[in-house]
Amino acid sequence: MKKVLLVTLVLILVATFCFAEELTIWISWEGEEFFTEVAKVYSERTGIDVKVLHVPKLDKKLFTALRTGNLPDISMVKDTNTERIANSDFLVKLGRADLESLGIFPERNLKPYSVNGLLVAVPYYADVQVVFANLDLLESKDLELDFDYTIEDLKKVAEKFAGTDIVPVAWDFMSSYVFYPFMTRFGKLWDEDGKPTFDSPAIAEAITYIKNLFDEGVFTRLNRGALVSSFEAGKIAVVIQGSYLAKDFEEAGIRFKMLPFPLIEGKRVNPIIDSKGFAIFNASKKDIAIDFLRFLFSRSIDYCIEYNKIPMWATDVPVELKDLNDILNVGQYMYNGLKFQSFYFSTMRTVLQAVYSGSLSVDEALKSAQNYVNSNW
Repeated sequence: MKKVLLVTLVLILVATFCFAEELTIWISWEGEEFFTEVAKVYSERTGIDVKVLHVPKLDKKLFTALRTGNLPDISMVKDTNTERIANSDFLVKLGRADLESLGIFPERNLKPYSVNGLLVAVPYYADVQVVFANLDLLESKDLELDFDYTIEDLKKVAEKFAGTDIVPVAWDFMSSYVFYPFMTRFGKLWDEDGKPTFDSPAIAEAITYIKNLFDEGVFTRLNRGALVSSFEAGKIAVVIQGSYLAKDFEEAGIRFKMLPFPLIEGKRVNPIIDSKGFAIFNASKKDIAIDFLRFLFSRSIDYCIEYNKIPMWATDVPVELKDLNDILNVGQYMYNGLKFQSFYFSTMRTVLQAVYSGSLSVDEALKSAQNYVNSNW
């Protein structure tokens, strides 16, 4: 009898082990240890085995998985990729009721994750493009930049540091991502069909305006690696980058403040809001996935503060993030039309390279770009 009971117990344990709930989640960007620790605690409390995979190039892996169907139960996604994932038969569409237990989502935060009226992912956090100002360097020249500073103020920074070993204002002219808000300051980048309008006079005006600032020495071109290392070394007064770098600059001991993009002739250049959310790809595990996200969100405020990210599920932003939230409030989400995204990034970088090198004029480069788009749209 004891032997029968023992065998039965073993079979139960084996069955429990074999059929225990499991949840897979792909994450990327900052905070790998945080997500792993949250998953560990959740597993200990629920018995559900949560496997977290950190994917350095998540976009590429996810797009491949969307074709093959080899998807996780949950994946972190960018707001610019929602139209692409919305076309997947594996995507679990979400409703407002699914959000109620996760937080209070301002309507503006839900819009980038909605396609044709359907919510395709749960917004999580937002980074935003910012201007980092080295306070020690600016104060050494009796300079100050406030929230509503202008291009003219940046020209003064360039004048004050002329002839020194300090780079006044730096960013990468070749970055179509940083260029986007400058161009939208001058005009719209797409037509009613979502097709890029590279040949519009407004876009030509924007590129010409910015190129002149580089030629005049107001802006200096450095690639991303040089921007980060030089700012951390105290060799750049002002740098344009993403707010996600704030933690690195803090750890480097730089005394800085974050500002929005400047005003040009009284009109704000609206920086890009770069947000991330979570999409669910397994309908049979939707309830478990929502429960895990609820657990994750409930423990994420300190994570957002540490990594300088705006929580998108909260209407009351922590005081530590107030200044960053003020910048986000004057920001813009990038247009996430699927074909626009593909054509904009691949084509605009070529345009900027041609213009910067002088191999083509602004008008020639933009005309060539538009011809390419028209032929392949």
